[in-house]
Amino acid sequence: MAVAVKNSPEVASTGVWDRLPVVSLVGVVYVLGCLGVVFKLIPTLWWSAWEAMGLPTTSIVGMSLLGLLMLAAAGVLVFLGARLLGPRPAAGVRAGIFVGLVGVLLILLLTRWASLWIEHWVYDLGWLGGSKTVGAALTAGLGLVLLLIGARLFFQQTVEKLLVRFEAQGWFHAHPYKANQGQRVRRGTIFGILLIVGAGVWTLMAHGTLRRGTPDWKIDIPFTGKVIVEDSGDVKDLPPAGPDGRIVLDRFVLRDINKSVDPADHVKVVAPNASDKLTGNTIYTLSDAEAKEFIKVSQAIDDEWVAEMNKRNFDGKKLLETARTLIAKHSKA
Repeated sequence: MAVAVKNSPEVASTGVWDRLPVVSLVGVVYVLGCLGVVFKLIPTLWWSAWEAMGLPTTSIVGMSLLGLLMLAAAGVLVFLGARLLGPRPAAGVRAGIFVGLVGVLLILLLTRWASLWIEHWVYDLGWLGGSKTVGAALTAGLGLVLLLIGARLFFQQTVEKLLVRFEAQGWFHAHPYKANQGQRVRRGTIFGILLIVGAGVWTLMAHGTLRRGTPDWKIDIPFTGKVIVEDSGDVKDLPPAGPDGRIVLDRFVLRDINKSVDPADHVKVVAPNASDKLTGNTIYTLSDAEAKEFIKVSQAIDDEWVAEMNKRNFDGKKLLETARTLIAKHSKA
């Protein structure tokens, strides 16, 4: 007697390296590495070689050649990435790479925003013992926690399905998606998006937001701020100047130096017979002859300032007289 047996189809087990989130995160790392190569490594090596040849870094030729080199390198890296991705990548990989990049950027911005408060609490208010190491460790821990939370969400099955649906809408393919349907609606949507982006850029430019911060829009690493000492005054034991003749200090080092300075060792000059409303400092009162000599010596500084203002098309002498009048007026008050 023949018995019909229905064999259930075998389901190929998907390895952990074949999962959509894993492949997407590898793509995110590749894209970030490519950005670092194109926008950091190549310019650094280029200008180092350019300076070694004795050529100026402000040369238009150098900038143009660097731009062409960066475009060529970007093209090669994009081609290599497409080959690594394969002609038919798993559904949702492109969307996963895009969402992963946006998530990493969001985590970096959130961590940087939090670091501004932490650095303020540590540097200005002296919380956590005013320790730079503790503040930096707290910031790094916060960033790590945000990364772990983001990775945990990224590996959820629900997120994988959303990525597949997101990519299926045609956002990450060059071929048209339902080319004959809703053309006017899509055109209107794109036009609206361009209007919103243009209005946002204009607002940022009108309010000077784009001019704030660093000129190249770099995001500074928390707790790595540096300051340039323009005048050391009578503070001793400062680190030696660099090759450019400037003394560059960590801002926390400068804070500790300022705290270590004894105000009694500094000279405060006051006008003769002026009432002293300050406490905690050693006050040295000048005689009339000494005050006149001090004014005579400082006259050269006034002359230099007036000449500088005149070069800028201002009436330097008039500005100086106005400043002296205001000082005299409010000093009497």
